[in-house]
Amino acid sequence: MYNKSLSGWLKHWDFILIDILMLTIAFYCTRMYLGNELDVGVAHMYLNEWALLVICDVTVVFVGQSFRDVLRRGIFSEITRTIGHVILVYVLNIFLLYLAHSSGMYSRRLLGFSAGLYALLTLVARFSLKHYLKVTGKLSTRSMVIIASEEDMKKITKDWLTDPYFRGIHLSTIYICDILVPKIEEYLGIQVIGREEDFIDFIRQQWVDEVLVLSPQNAYLPQSLFQKLGELGITIHLSMDMDGLDPYGQQYIEKVGGNYVLTSGVHLVSARDAIIKRLMDIAGGIVGCIITLVLIIILGPIIYIKSPGPIFFAQTRIGKNGKPFRMYKFRSMYPDAEERKEDLRGQNQAESDLIFKIDDDPRIIKGVGHFIRRTSLDEFPQFWNVLKGEMSLVGTRPPTEDEWEKYGDEHRARMSVKPGITGLWQVSGRSEITDFDEIVALDIEYIRDWNIFWDVKIMGKTILVVLTRKGAR
Repeated sequence: MYNKSLSGWLKHWDFILIDILMLTIAFYCTRMYLGNELDVGVAHMYLNEWALLVICDVTVVFVGQSFRDVLRRGIFSEITRTIGHVILVYVLNIFLLYLAHSSGMYSRRLLGFSAGLYALLTLVARFSLKHYLKVTGKLSTRSMVIIASEEDMKKITKDWLTDPYFRGIHLSTIYICDILVPKIEEYLGIQVIGREEDFIDFIRQQWVDEVLVLSPQNAYLPQSLFQKLGELGITIHLSMDMDGLDPYGQQYIEKVGGNYVLTSGVHLVSARDAIIKRLMDIAGGIVGCIITLVLIIILGPIIYIKSPGPIFFAQTRIGKNGKPFRMYKFRSMYPDAEERKEDLRGQNQAESDLIFKIDDDPRIIKGVGHFIRRTSLDEFPQFWNVLKGEMSLVGTRPPTEDEWEKYGDEHRARMSVKPGITGLWQVSGRSEITDFDEIVALDIEYIRDWNIFWDVKIMGKTILVVLTRKGAR
């Protein structure tokens, strides 16, 4: 499931939200500091003034493009742009107050002090957010492969590497599809592939979200290659001057890497819907993490007494398009559960070894383990994964590394979305479904027909499933 790129002033919505938060903190901290000088009987006036400042802030961001190139700006440039932004916000605010004949109702010291504190706080916040994005790799939230001729490769790679993180895209490899196999194996530190079989193997084994296909000269690109990419759930950006190729799935035109392309994928999500889904995940993640803290106090000692060891179970899982991450759960099994799994493989009741299910699993901690699994309390630590952006509230269940390695090409499209705590499979029978192909079919149905309201519906059904314990493990 491909999220259409944000454009314009909303592209850096995370910086905008933090900027508004810093403005709010600065305004109310200044008001508390000057409390003795202000008329506390007219608190609603200052609420109105705060709201007006927020409106001015958003207006300046929109008109002045305050966050354009924010990820590329140096220290001096960021300081001057931030100070200029703050000055424009407060000048606009004073001008509007003057037009409303209200400029004399507010303390000049309040406006002056809050402006200075706001400039300091938002400057620190901007530098901190940029540092966090670089250190954690969040700037590269998408992994892309380029298909091009050797000549085009050299041109686009140099342009791409001058600003690799600005677009939030990691260039993982280049497939040179000239008739003659290239002799080079890397270019500017990026792996180069020259054979179609090696390229497909790379797609299967590595984290790849998208493929950008330029218009290589003297190249042979069979339709079967694009069918294979579609089967794997990979989003394709096809150069507009490519003829004779039939993209799959939903399609629309956009600009990628300076090239106008026809983008096709299993399901294309608008920027608005992507933001709404992420905001739902953040809200749900915060609430879930708070509940998790309470559960730690209650369940932690019980788990430890019944089975000494860590109360959390952490395991590497495969996320969107093959990207690995660490998933967390309350430990419901004995510490040697993973080692014993191979000994119990012969008792697997699922119809394939791509999932593992047995009744009365002896690895589960007696009493507390069965209880937290029946009530799905073991899933709550995953809200931390949701808050971090590795998972979503609703999606597909993330496979383990060994399960992912056994996936056929027809199975991998189910991981073209972020994995979720719950999903269509879970509310359609949970443990009663033992046919993995049926699980894949449900996941693909969810991806192709996804919309916000379906997520809300699935979350509602999940609550009912948990309360009635229908299909519980």
